[in-house]
Amino acid sequence: MTYNLSLGLDFSESAAISQERKGFTFASGFDDSIGIDIQETKIPGLNKLFYRGSRFGFVTIFMMFRIPQIVRAGIKEAKRINAEVVFTSWPTEHFTIAAWIIAKRLKLPLVVYYHSLWTETKHNFIARTIAKIFEKRVNKAAKKVLVATPPTGDYLKAKFGVEPGVIEHAINTNIWAYKQRESVSRTTPRKILMLGAVNKFNRDSVVAFARAISTLDDVQLTILTGQSISDLETWGVDTTKVECFFCPRERLIDTILGSDVLYLAIGFDTPIPLETRVVIPTRLMDYLPAGIPTIAHGPDTTWTIQEARNRNWAKVINTLDSDQLNQEVKHFLEQRNYDDILKGSKEETERRDFVNVSKTLSQILIDATS
Repeated sequence: MTYNLSLGLDFSESAAISQERKGFTFASGFDDSIGIDIQETKIPGLNKLFYRGSRFGFVTIFMMFRIPQIVRAGIKEAKRINAEVVFTSWPTEHFTIAAWIIAKRLKLPLVVYYHSLWTETKHNFIARTIAKIFEKRVNKAAKKVLVATPPTGDYLKAKFGVEPGVIEHAINTNIWAYKQRESVSRTTPRKILMLGAVNKFNRDSVVAFARAISTLDDVQLTILTGQSISDLETWGVDTTKVECFFCPRERLIDTILGSDVLYLAIGFDTPIPLETRVVIPTRLMDYLPAGIPTIAHGPDTTWTIQEARNRNWAKVINTLDSDQLNQEVKHFLEQRNYDDILKGSKEETERRDFVNVSKTLSQILIDATS
């Protein structure tokens, strides 16, 4: 999310406090492949070995002890560049809380960008308690609260009385500019591709979808994930027509372009229904510019499925019934013309181009300093 937006921002007088990529929150730092000219100060993270302790709040406690270090580094860098605004991107609470403290101590405006909800996504007692203590304070102190989707903004407005702005997920059109999909014969097996793991947030949809395509001829579902086939079977996935493997970022685009159909799963029954309803998956930013027809599978109550239907960038399937799913997927694969969906994907790609979205963010940051 932040990577793509950063492509269109001027960092000539900026500094970033981020986390070492080898640490627990792997993606907190800037992506080395983007080549952003910004001075970073790295904060050590917790080794992934300790990830299993996250369910008990051990990771949250460890990273909360990192806040003083983040604050000291942030104040030092802010003074060095004579900062005018502090910008933080949720969902890393230790950085968000540190940014609030930095802005408060230096009397600078704070801009907070929500990728998802905060308190509502926390399940262990420690993380939820910390969220309840700090979320209201951070939102009330912020000069501007930003969200990735309108329903997230509506929720935070009702909860805290703030007036969020919407900065939608942006697409890195640079990496797709010279990529073209090779012509794929419709007589070859139809390759359906899904990005990301099977988890508690999409399990029921993926299970139903895999069961539905298990009876279709010449259809293969490939899931790009670090999970194994046995992991998928543990989640209840029928792996008759499923394969999975981990795909490094440098091979992702070519792997996507080798598929016939992209599959986006949103769970019907998840442990955080409110979160599921308001967010939109970041993996979609790799689907839209690919020029490949997409199936969006999930409940109509979610923002993602509503957007897919309203903006026509995907074939929407809103059922867990295997027979109905089977018929809808079969009918979709038998189509010879996907021009309407591909047109919708192209229009959505242009609308979410990082050049357009980052201009809006840049202006909000400028306005916050006034």
